[in-house]
Amino acid sequence: MAAGNDGMMSTVDNVAPWTMTVGAFGMDRQFRTPVALGNGVNMSMYPLITGEQASNHRKVPNSNAKACDTDTLDKEKVKGKIILCGGPPMSQDYCLKELGGVGVLFSDDEELKTAHSFVIPTSSFRQAVWSTQLKVPDPAAALGYVTGQINPTAAVDPGLVYITQTDYIRFLCHEGHSGTILQLVTDEVIENCSTVGQFRAHDVLNYPSMYVQLEDPNATISATFYRMVTNVGPSDSVYRATVKANEGLNVSVSPSILRFKRPYQRKSFQVTITGKPLGESGAIRSASLEWVDSESVHRVRSPIVASIPEEWAVRS
Repeated sequence: MAAGNDGMMSTVDNVAPWTMTVGAFGMDRQFRTPVALGNGVNMSMYPLITGEQASNHRKVPNSNAKACDTDTLDKEKVKGKIILCGGPPMSQDYCLKELGGVGVLFSDDEELKTAHSFVIPTSSFRQAVWSTQLKVPDPAAALGYVTGQINPTAAVDPGLVYITQTDYIRFLCHEGHSGTILQLVTDEVIENCSTVGQFRAHDVLNYPSMYVQLEDPNATISATFYRMVTNVGPSDSVYRATVKANEGLNVSVSPSILRFKRPYQRKSFQVTITGKPLGESGAIRSASLEWVDSESVHRVRSPIVASIPEEWAVRS
């Protein structure tokens, strides 16, 4: 399931742990592109944005943001970037320099047959190039980056993993399924879920993320999560817990050090969170738990969130 950045928080969610929920995201980095000019000079590498993407959405008579016309672009979107403008150069470089642009590219359907001089590095070509605008997430809230962005390289060597097939079966049993329904998902026939065993926790799933949803804004925050991880990294691995939390949220981890002697060995730990009442409509407090190995090669992060849905807080 996927969504963009518009709409209220929690407009996209899911119950099944095997369903991935994704949204438009931001990152604290820039994508830069090298540009070789016709005179042989190589420009420095800077982010690229089109005039249309940098529009300030103001209606200016006889002007077009796509062509980078005067008074059509947003300074914050232009600053520090190379701007791709549709159409021939018509002194747009002066405007872009005032807005903080570092360069301009013109995409023109006609060959340039006359010479021009420009106040910022400029090039012209005939095929449009598109770029993507990125926003930096709020570093104060774990929900700002949810579980995190996918790193394909690190994913093949995660160090520790949480969920197993047994955890999925236990979750389905908790949701009231058994027999044929379980067989469709797991290829196993389980008539009596009591044979699977219960999972001691505030929730019922051995999942990296930990979430507390309160109904009363005046209730204190209190929850305990039990988790088990499997070592899929080297033998003799040692992981230490690091916790970062918002003010008003206390997080303790026991044990705070996990020592593994062999691959596929499993270790359990307990996370306890406490805090003062959230006290207001839609309030959120967040924290993060990160297990880091001795070499700082593997970092296994868990977001921790306590919140109260806005409609419940208002109703209370």
